[in-house]
Amino acid sequence: AKDEDVDYMVKLLEYNDDDDDDVVDDPARAFVKYAAAPTSSGKTASALVGFLASAEKYKEETSFTHYLYLAFANNNGTVFKLRKMSRLSQDVDVAEKQGAAFALECLRKRLLDTTSGEKETDLDVDPPLMSETRDALKKLLDDHFPEDARILVHLDEHRDMCWLKSMLDQSAAFRQGFMETIADVERVTVLATYTAMPGEIPSTSSSGTCRYPVPVPPLDLDQVIADVEELRWPTNVTEFNKKEKRLWATLKFRLAAKLTKAGLLGLHLRRFVGFRKKFKEAATGAKTNVEALKACVGLCAVAFDSLTMDDPNAVKLLLGVSDKYRKDSKEDELVRQIGDVVVVRTGSSNQLNQSTTLLTSSLGRLLSINQEMLTAPFDHLHIVYRAGRTRLADVLEKSTDDLSATPLEASYAWTLSCESARTGVLRFATSPRFKIKCQGLNRGRFFKGQDDTKYDVRQLKKNVIYYVDEPPTHPRADIFFRTEDNDVVLIDVYGGGRSKTLNDKNRTLTDWIAREQPDQDQVTFHGVVLAPFVNGESNTTGAVTVVRGEDALGLLGGLRQVSRWLGT
Repeated sequence: AKDEDVDYMVKLLEYNDDDDDDVVDDPARAFVKYAAAPTSSGKTASALVGFLASAEKYKEETSFTHYLYLAFANNNGTVFKLRKMSRLSQDVDVAEKQGAAFALECLRKRLLDTTSGEKETDLDVDPPLMSETRDALKKLLDDHFPEDARILVHLDEHRDMCWLKSMLDQSAAFRQGFMETIADVERVTVLATYTAMPGEIPSTSSSGTCRYPVPVPPLDLDQVIADVEELRWPTNVTEFNKKEKRLWATLKFRLAAKLTKAGLLGLHLRRFVGFRKKFKEAATGAKTNVEALKACVGLCAVAFDSLTMDDPNAVKLLLGVSDKYRKDSKEDELVRQIGDVVVVRTGSSNQLNQSTTLLTSSLGRLLSINQEMLTAPFDHLHIVYRAGRTRLADVLEKSTDDLSATPLEASYAWTLSCESARTGVLRFATSPRFKIKCQGLNRGRFFKGQDDTKYDVRQLKKNVIYYVDEPPTHPRADIFFRTEDNDVVLIDVYGGGRSKTLNDKNRTLTDWIAREQPDQDQVTFHGVVLAPFVNGESNTTGAVTVVRGEDALGLLGGLRQVSRWLGT
């Protein structure tokens, strides 16, 4: 992972906004932080990385000094378990107290018993009051840690501490009692890791404790390529031409998706040793960069299950759902039901407020579901979702001869069309608001051939977003649409990081509009350049809006989880 992503995780782990009256009027609120991500995504290891970064790098008043790891599954058999689960109380209030008592016993065993193996605890059928257990837990920690200690308690595979299919409500109450009791102790931070979020902890703080999402640092593909000798590209990628850059972007995206699907440990398994050897042979054995890139892109093809189930919330998951201080119970239920949940970062890392994280599903799941057909006015969502999903899947799966888009172009076409279909409006940072309720994501070309003077705006249907297939090269735009107000918007997607190239794109689009607009009385032209990997302020000058950095990344919604892999 990149240092900046680890730093961001640390800031959220250390973050405490008890005095933020704009969020909640409960100065005693505690957090259960959680990192949810698919299996083999590195969420368990990232907790220790986050602790070490806090303890060794920051050395501030908020930095952690001690780390306590409690595993409830896996971990080579060294796990904390309940004995005689049948003793779980039918009364949810009593079950909550039982969970609190189990938390105390787990921490006591963690501190006093250094042996490996299962650490079983009898379920207390007559547990003490929550306040009594909390006081006993506080005393236990006070006896073992210095007064200025800040303790990170990591609850790994937290769902497995208590889960009975026949007693789901009681099991949830038990887990809630366990986590809240520890979180309520001053100078202790709880981090729960699992493939799902701790839905038993509310997103608001009505009980004094609420859940708080923490993103797992994403795979740093550039570092993997640098560290794994067979994956290093033999020539200078900064000197690639346009065609080579497009192939390189596709290769990085496919390689990252392949590694993520297999899990990071997959690099060291026998089948991947063979893959690494073939990759090196393909990269070094071709006569040209294009031939080598095509061969490696083919090796890295990865397929996900195709539309195996309908989901009424697929579009919402693609665009991302907030999980901070939620007021809407229906939305909260949606959040609890997210499968393969992924927490993604949004906004500035210097402003840890309600807009800093979104919840979505993993890329694999987003590519494996379809938007369920809904009634009007949302009866078109499934058409748009499916079209965008298919196009991005093609980038991962198709042969190089059939590729027509970079991963970044396909990602923006998917999220922008779904946002338009859901809200009826698109806005790009400082641009005007464009009224378009997308009912189709279609292949198209604005210009005839490569001549930017030959086009016919009459061919553009309203409420349709068009994407360009290349080759052949299409000037000025990768995505375009016509609004209900007869605005024609041309979107150029720039995946590089050079300000000079971005300025050239801005100037070229500005000059084209200045030249063509006087001859147009049917439509008004607007230009947008999306540059997620160029930092700086977004701005609109004349008819063209340049969307930089965080503003552009935000338009990817839940696909921001793979933004590290999308640049050229």
